[in-house]
Amino acid sequence: MVYYLSDDQKQWVRNSGFEPLLYFCLEMLPGKLAYNIFQIFDHNSVSLRLKNATISITDEDVFDLLGLPHGGEMVKLGPTELYQERTKEWLEQFETEKEREQITQGKIVQLMKG
Repeated sequence: MVYYLSDDQKQWVRNSGFEPLLYFCLEMLPGKLAYNIFQIFDHNSVSLRLKNATISITDEDVFDLLGLPHGGEMVKLGPTELYQERTKEWLEQFETEKEREQITQGKIVQLMKG
């Protein structure tokens, strides 16, 4: 999905401190693997719980994998005017106020399919 961002959207990603995501490439994630990872993920301890071990996931792990800002780095957003119109257009895709407040993955996929 990142591949299809417009130049303006890519610049927003850079300005927000997430430029490394523009170079992240994941062509396929097998469904069974993804399902299994989510099954063993413990959100309370932020770890993967295996039968005989626990693998903790640290800020450094996320940085190493995705390049997301961590530690003392702050995510800097531009002034509201820069993204206010885009946010308005995004929300207009959803028909009701309830849909705008609870945007689900399924609804996003449905919108992407057209």
